[in-house]
Amino acid sequence: MINEYDVIIVGAGPAGLSTAFECSKAGLAVLLIEESDLIETEKSWGTFPSTINNYPLIKKAITNTANRLKFYGAKESFDSDPTPIKGYFIEQSLMNNAYRAEINKFKNCRILDKTLYQKAKRKNGYVEVQTSQGMFTGKIIVDASGSYSVVANDLMMPDKKFWLFMCYFLRIHKKDALNDYGCVVYSHGVTKTKSGSAAGALYPNSKDYFDIGVANYLKSGQDTGEIKIELKEQMVNLWSFFQKQKLIKEGVKIDFKKEFYGGIRVTPRKTICGDNIIIVGDAAGQGSPITGEGLRTGLYYGEIAAKAIIKAIRKNSYNKASLELYPTLCKEKPLFGYDYGSIIQKLLRNNLATPPFRKFQKLCNSNNRHRKKYGLTLIRTLIQNDSISLKSAIKLLIKFYLS
Repeated sequence: MINEYDVIIVGAGPAGLSTAFECSKAGLAVLLIEESDLIETEKSWGTFPSTINNYPLIKKAITNTANRLKFYGAKESFDSDPTPIKGYFIEQSLMNNAYRAEINKFKNCRILDKTLYQKAKRKNGYVEVQTSQGMFTGKIIVDASGSYSVVANDLMMPDKKFWLFMCYFLRIHKKDALNDYGCVVYSHGVTKTKSGSAAGALYPNSKDYFDIGVANYLKSGQDTGEIKIELKEQMVNLWSFFQKQKLIKEGVKIDFKKEFYGGIRVTPRKTICGDNIIIVGDAAGQGSPITGEGLRTGLYYGEIAAKAIIKAIRKNSYNKASLELYPTLCKEKPLFGYDYGSIIQKLLRNNLATPPFRKFQKLCNSNNRHRKKYGLTLIRTLIQNDSISLKSAIKLLIKFYLS
């Protein structure tokens, strides 16, 4: 078996699959490494029609649609109005199957799932990658390994100063267990432990199962053991709260097949390419900490990464200068809005109808660039314009993170 490739991709999430698909389509020799079983993976995302339209392969992975968001806070709760912009739930295992079937048509991509990445090092202008299934050599390696960016930590300066939302999910297998399969539920501040309030969510994936998740802040390098214990405590509290709100039908017990931990980077990685390496998706911090969406961002930035890789391979140059096209394109065509923007703003306008916020709404409505930027940037603009107090900014920030 050939162990030399044009590009080696570590991680078969949306970013890794997208990069592998585009590079394979261009005729490059690709190796895609994933530690999980692609068939049995149980993870899902919520997304919107533009994602489905731009990436039609994921149509085969839709398990449910929702047309409303419901928010619970420690002191208030509110529903969004039904919207024509429906939310779609995408099941990862179904998406994996769809992408793998298409990638296999090109016959130049080898997929190794249930394979652990162990170490990478540069040698003679290439990269050697040690895995649980042996050593492989590549011209370029793509780190799509997730928020901890383990490959980049081997080949670049370790990224130690960042924060995550540490997430804990349960998949509940109970047919017809929810009272409303058209509503996605978010909460903030309704469950607490000594580390503070957690953000929670309930995703009605289908009538056969649903996901319930809870998240709290985790600083890079912090011991995850304690936060995992606290997240489990918060999960029990969240489950109880959702039952009291009659979101989950009476008598339904926690009956999960799989639990899942993960992390969403709060801040992007400053450097996303180097000699022989490109960092994409959650590893680069390209998911939205405001909306939590990592599906569309992964697919989108995977496409951009592939453009830079294809050009570098054809030029036979794999150093950082040759790969700078990638961060350049990311800056020239950033993806910020995700279609959540209009819904979030409507929610905020209805529930934070203060004069400063109404003033800012006019700015957003007249300037598309402002409307599409991250919530943190939006709030910074308000503060700089002296149009909102710090206390109000913090409240607004919480609303954005709820969304």
